[in-house]
Amino acid sequence: MYDDMGRLVEQMVAEGEWPDPQLLDEILSAGDRAVEPLLEVVRCEVHGWPAEAPLGFAARLLGQLRAQASLRALVDLLYRYDNETLEAVESALVTLGPVTVGPLLLALRDPRLPWGPKAAAAGALTKVAADDRASWDVVTGAFVDQLSGYVERASTLTSDEIEMATELAGQLARLGVRRARGLIQLAYQRGIIDLEKLGEDAVARHYEEGLTEPVIISSWLEDYREAYLEKVRGDCEEINIVSISDVLADGGPEVLEVDETDEEAPWTLTE
Repeated sequence: MYDDMGRLVEQMVAEGEWPDPQLLDEILSAGDRAVEPLLEVVRCEVHGWPAEAPLGFAARLLGQLRAQASLRALVDLLYRYDNETLEAVESALVTLGPVTVGPLLLALRDPRLPWGPKAAAAGALTKVAADDRASWDVVTGAFVDQLSGYVERASTLTSDEIEMATELAGQLARLGVRRARGLIQLAYQRGIIDLEKLGEDAVARHYEEGLTEPVIISSWLEDYREAYLEKVRGDCEEINIVSISDVLADGGPEVLEVDETDEEAPWTLTE
């Protein structure tokens, strides 16, 4: 990788699922110097857990750095993963802001992508649109057009397309797009909404409450810091419990007993 900065990122990779938050802070403090080493991690072809954990941290850090040079590599992750890693990818894309709209809309329409990565793209687009009026017009227009297409082809939709229709209906409701409400109702009537994932009462609630989750995901490092401390505490407690259990399994600790009749050696060890 790259000198001292590369070594910091390599250390993050080596620490796997639980890198020290102070190490992440140090990487962030390096600013632009951290971008290329982090991109190397994002471009690595790794699969399975916890092998993918460093990739998720690298993606989030790139988003936190607002590294627009990472846009293509982050969007490419939508084509490489269809699992929990997408949560980190979505978070990173949201923090990059409106620059992500064009590439994410292309991904949303790409027939090669399954609904999971498309749902991550839609989630990121929703949060970006909620914070940027120009993006709101483009994103909601694209969501309406795509859902309209699903309604027109209702009888021939695949299971993936039904999942995506459900996702789009939910995101339009979260964004409070009034002109889409009749379209969403029609989607229910045509039977292309997964009722277990999005009941009509949920749509009504979304329209009433609006987008309640944070628009820009900037607190992930604080959340991770708390989770890391919890894990450290839990590990310490587990070590203490195991140590006590080992002592008890050996017959308990040695204790001193007093023999008051023995003037020379009144203290004896017993188990």
